[in-house]
Amino acid sequence: MRDPGGADAETGLPHVAHIAANAAILCGLYDDAKRKAEKGGAEMKMKYSIRQNGGCVEGVADWEEIDKLREAFVCGRARYVFRDDDGPQAVDLARAENVLCGPVGAENPVLGFREPEKPVPDKILFAYNGDPVTSLPPGLYFLSHPFTRIDKNQKTPEENRADSSRLAGILENRFPNIRIFDPINSKLGYTIAAPAEQNENQALEQCAGILQFCNGVLFAQGWQHSAGCNMERREALLHGIPRYFIGADV
Repeated sequence: MRDPGGADAETGLPHVAHIAANAAILCGLYDDAKRKAEKGGAEMKMKYSIRQNGGCVEGVADWEEIDKLREAFVCGRARYVFRDDDGPQAVDLARAENVLCGPVGAENPVLGFREPEKPVPDKILFAYNGDPVTSLPPGLYFLSHPFTRIDKNQKTPEENRADSSRLAGILENRFPNIRIFDPINSKLGYTIAAPAEQNENQALEQCAGILQFCNGVLFAQGWQHSAGCNMERREALLHGIPRYFIGADV
């Protein structure tokens, strides 16, 4: 309080604003501690850390809120608002490098929601005979990626969507004269992730129609165990459309 009218050199905010924010946080922590004491600590609390460029956002929230945050992060949501013990928090997940969480009281966060980005290898695409592909003719290419959960894959539909979007970005960056059609991230019939649902048959029919107009089909890892990917392979063979295969380490 030596300079009550001054401002913080790092944030540019008045010192009074920092004092008010700290007081509010302390009051919130007190109220939360009081609630937990009254309830016997029945609520399951998780601490979280959202790592972003230039810093991180940290706090404590109920497990249900952390689970919603995880789903939003995996699905590639950009802006997301959730509630932690200090109130609503708005985060920019598009800039987040990772999201970690763990039980309150644990020394370090134990659960990560996104693996660190790995370097893209020199050889990312291969022909049917195994030869690496260094260039592609300009045009539209169909990305064939598993969608529903399968035993060999064990990825959720949300994780498959995120991986398919990631691969599309890598491919268009490596081959700038092509454009990727990513069906499981499109507005097709993929709204319920279950093989028995009628909408999947509708989506597969739509994919078969679009595939005929593509310059090639790019198969992601695990395509052999996906009914949809195998249908797309049969369509490519039927119409003489070139097939390419994405490397295992991409």
